[in-house]
Amino acid sequence: MDIESVFNFCQINLRARQMVCAVRGYQTTINHALAAICATLRTKIAKWFTLHELFDVLCTRDCHLCGGFGGFIFLPLFMRCCLPCVQTAPQLVQVRHDFPTQFASRFKFRVRGGYRS
Repeated sequence: MDIESVFNFCQINLRARQMVCAVRGYQTTINHALAAICATLRTKIAKWFTLHELFDVLCTRDCHLCGGFGGFIFLPLFMRCCLPCVQTAPQLVQVRHDFPTQFASRFKFRVRGGYRS
């Protein structure tokens, strides 16, 4: 069951919440990765991953790409990564938050209620 469905299921009643709390790794994941869970829910990627997958990522130590110490979790892929890989690995390249504005201004597209030039 994906993360979003688990949290929706917990809201049904007390018995549903007790059933979810009894699942192996649930309490550990909630206690140690609440920020990661909140981020997945806010970014709407919680429906793509399970709590078990997050628990497995939390239980690994090494970077998935280079084998060094992975101090970060790259949430779009649920992958343990080190800082140098997050900064330089081509597999982890993300679009910058100001990219749509830069793109629109270059080609004079309409962006959120007005034209950029």
